[in-house]
Amino acid sequence: MKKIWVLFFILIFVLPAVIAQPIRGLTTNKKIRIAEEQRDMGNTYNALEWYEKAYEEDNTNLDVIENIAELHNQLRDYENAEKWYDRLVRKDKNNEYRLAKFELGQILKKNEKYSDAVTMLQDYVAESQDDKYRTLAQAEILGAELAQELENSKNLLEVSNIGTAVNSPSSEMSPVYASNETFYYASLPANEVKLTEEAGYAKIFKSSKNPDGTWGEGAALHPNVNTGHTVHPALSADGSTMYYTRCVLSGNAPSQCDLYSSESLGDGNWSLGEKIEGLNMEGVSSKQATVASVNNQDALVFVSDRPGGMGGWDIYYAVMNRNGSFDAPVNAGAINTIGDDITPFFHDGSLYFSSDGHPTIGGLDVFSASWLGSEFGNVENMGKGINSSVDDFYYSLDKRGFNGFVVSNRPGTVSLKSETCCDDIFGLKFRIPIDIIALTFDADTRADLSGTTVTLTPMPSGDGDAKTNENSNDFRYKDVDRSMMYKLEASADGYENATAEVSLEGLDEETSTEVKLLLKPIPPPPEFKYVYVSFDTIYYDFDKFNIREDAAATLDEIANTLTQYPQLMLETASHTDALGTNLYNDSLSVWRTNSAIKYLVEKGIAPERLSPMSYGEYRPVAPNKNDNGTDNPDGRQLNRRTEFRILSGAEEGGKIKVPADDSTGDVTPPPAVEEIMKNGIAEMTFDKDFHDFGTMKQGEKKNIPSASLTQGK
Repeated sequence: MKKIWVLFFILIFVLPAVIAQPIRGLTTNKKIRIAEEQRDMGNTYNALEWYEKAYEEDNTNLDVIENIAELHNQLRDYENAEKWYDRLVRKDKNNEYRLAKFELGQILKKNEKYSDAVTMLQDYVAESQDDKYRTLAQAEILGAELAQELENSKNLLEVSNIGTAVNSPSSEMSPVYASNETFYYASLPANEVKLTEEAGYAKIFKSSKNPDGTWGEGAALHPNVNTGHTVHPALSADGSTMYYTRCVLSGNAPSQCDLYSSESLGDGNWSLGEKIEGLNMEGVSSKQATVASVNNQDALVFVSDRPGGMGGWDIYYAVMNRNGSFDAPVNAGAINTIGDDITPFFHDGSLYFSSDGHPTIGGLDVFSASWLGSEFGNVENMGKGINSSVDDFYYSLDKRGFNGFVVSNRPGTVSLKSETCCDDIFGLKFRIPIDIIALTFDADTRADLSGTTVTLTPMPSGDGDAKTNENSNDFRYKDVDRSMMYKLEASADGYENATAEVSLEGLDEETSTEVKLLLKPIPPPPEFKYVYVSFDTIYYDFDKFNIREDAAATLDEIANTLTQYPQLMLETASHTDALGTNLYNDSLSVWRTNSAIKYLVEKGIAPERLSPMSYGEYRPVAPNKNDNGTDNPDGRQLNRRTEFRILSGAEEGGKIKVPADDSTGDVTPPPAVEEIMKNGIAEMTFDKDFHDFGTMKQGEKKNIPSASLTQGK
């Protein structure tokens, strides 16, 4: 973090000035001395230029290569830093520059060359005897491996630079929301960005949203706050107190930083800043405060390099008393590392901070932690998107957590030099979680209906999420996808199912939507009885397939029965006598089947309820010839027929269950048929093969003596 502070001032105040010294005739050593002088003065770009001139004359000087690599790294020009550190590692045959592999491993990670970074850092760990840097290198290895597995930050929809009205070619920092429409941040005033070696001061600004939703140009706060170098604003929960950091500059970099506070005077004005008693310490820095809750008490969490810490910058907290004073600061515990742990921000029970001591996917990464009763712990990386392969810090959220900020030098910044040189404020937009609340009621009484099962299913298709609540009528589905349509279906014993479709469109700022499901009670089932249905056979004239008058009357009765019981499916099977060729009789039986079906269809019966079959002359029910070989016209008449067999829709024997108040149909089976009916078919057997019916008129009926019904086959 100290490197970032230094870079902030290098880029703003110490860009290369023209050095009025003749280059021709200078020795390599003289160029190196000039480079060292420029570096000591803070003129980083000039120093880099002179080191590179020295290298052009002597490319074996490893000190020069190391200085060039370090200056590129300071300027966060990671592409050139990688090139020069790689050159140093390859030329350092005696391993004199012991941190070179560690630095190169870090740079490779920032350039997203994770496999190469792991290899280089493992080499460093194997060779190094420095416990501190071995520990840091092992964390870097874990971070490089994590970067290859880590997913995008949960619910993060969009990351974007908030624009040049706020971000400048220098660096911006410490954004924090005052409301949904305003935020505070720190930067150098735009009119003070100049190519000079004179030190200047960063100030706190306030930016408001334009009508189009973009952020407007920031306005510096009153000198009551902005006295000297002032950064890192933070607000109390009610917005009445602003905490901030004020630093003394030593040369171009802050040396002593202390925590201050101002009270709101209304109309955007603040009282004269006062140093916070009990938190600051002479000779060390305290900075980057945020208001938090510790054991249900207000506290100030801040960053310090005071003695007794874990490493570089550590995070501390101090509980606030009722009179506004603070208890002695306490180290925040396990979240601190031997690296830098900085820029804390507290929101909704979680502490967010940035670190380069925990495993990161780049330089500084944003992490979250929770209060464990005596310290902060359960540290988790916030994932890609919020974090990049470079530095990401000053994470903050609005009150509801739907939008946020992160400061980063990732590509996409407004930069003075390389695309990763400078820090800009990036806006974060999160997917707003929304809950669907389903409530079930009796449709008749409107009473709460417990003991219900409700299923939420994405539309048009997806797996349903079913919940049963025996104790209440409340069903909650948490954090559903706003972009989806959903179907809710409720079911309960004794009730008809109730359904509703749920659209979340237009509910961008809502966190829940309520749906009422009214279930209608099912009336008690009526008493029932059985009726029996059967279908008569129809007959045809010789060599004919047209429907006779007697057959039409039978078909009308069949159509009426099928209309009354729409569940019935019939087989319609036709036959012929034995006169004529087999081929012809096969065709004739087809025509007879078609005629019967056509007649029924014209009476309104769906054709798919009638299954056509044709058997020709192969299934006679009576002899076509007498025993003496003479023609048997009566037998042939019985064979010229169409029969109807129930395929489905009734129980055995043609039995159908109907409500007790149904006045149609027989309630008892026909005599002698009940025991032998099977699927609506009965066959007749005769004591003798031939019977003379005598002369009969069309439509006339005569009994067949010695005939009995038997089970069909």
